[in-house]
Amino acid sequence: MESDSSVQNAVGFLRHPKVQSADPASKVAFLRNKGLSNAQIAKAFEITQPDTGIHTKVLSGEYDRLPPPPSTSSAPLAQVGPVAPQTRVADRSYVWATLGGALVFAVSAVSGFLAKDWWDRNHASEDKQKKRVSDMDQVVVLLQEQINVQKALSSAIKSVLAS
Repeated sequence: MESDSSVQNAVGFLRHPKVQSADPASKVAFLRNKGLSNAQIAKAFEITQPDTGIHTKVLSGEYDRLPPPPSTSSAPLAQVGPVAPQTRVADRSYVWATLGGALVFAVSAVSGFLAKDWWDRNHASEDKQKKRVSDMDQVVVLLQEQINVQKALSSAIKSVLAS
């Protein structure tokens, strides 16, 4: 029973438009690599190309002695048939790396600013402390803007990845 399905799969393969232009030796080698016997391959050729005599050459072992010539078709035989959809892992990695880099930048900027602020509060005059508070307010505003930009970027990325 498995033999019949293997022959039917080989027939489907040989009838595929991209495969028809390939040379017979490549077709035989491909089907042999898929585990088909010479009898199964010959039967598939007899069904699809009865007038060419390829099935008798397969049965006589003529293709056993010849290495397959390089493929001249535009698509390799292994790429014929359904192809799994490409994942967008690289896109996701880039997105996460970008978001992670922005987060690291924001955390390091805030921690450095807070350390300087602590030093200034404990070692600076009152005027410097007031200026420092004003600078801190500006940093808070900038960080809030950065967070809003990151949120917008994150939602845009999620919508692209969802599509």
